[in-house]
Amino acid sequence: MSEAAPNLADLADILSASNDYRVQRRLKSRSNITQPDGTPTKTAILVDVETTGLDLQNDEIIELAMISFTYSLDGRIFEIGQTFQHFQEPSRPISAEITRITNAMVADHKIDIAEVATFVSSAALVIAHNAGFDRRFA
Repeated sequence: MSEAAPNLADLADILSASNDYRVQRRLKSRSNITQPDGTPTKTAILVDVETTGLDLQNDEIIELAMISFTYSLDGRIFEIGQTFQHFQEPSRPISAEITRITNAMVADHKIDIAEVATFVSSAALVIAHNAGFDRRFA
């Protein structure tokens, strides 16, 4: 006799009610943020770069992630668009300080610059997750 899978939302409610736990709930993905109303929009790209370290001269990009979205000039975001996420194998092994991305994850991967150029070609605005850092590498 097999038991039914527990209702995860109910379990989260029970844990939260105990005051011993804080439960983070998964965000539901949605492509439309603001309903289109005829306002002219532009495309923007949000960029995040992961590297082998902090030194622009000696370290390399090992992951490039981007997501496009449409926005209006008054600051409203309308639609979340396509995503881009690729790994790049660096010229030397990833150090132990890098814990989220492993050598196995990036093995034999290369970021295609032409594919990146195509992805960002329609963007009127590029926003970096950590602009002071990401922009130098990107």
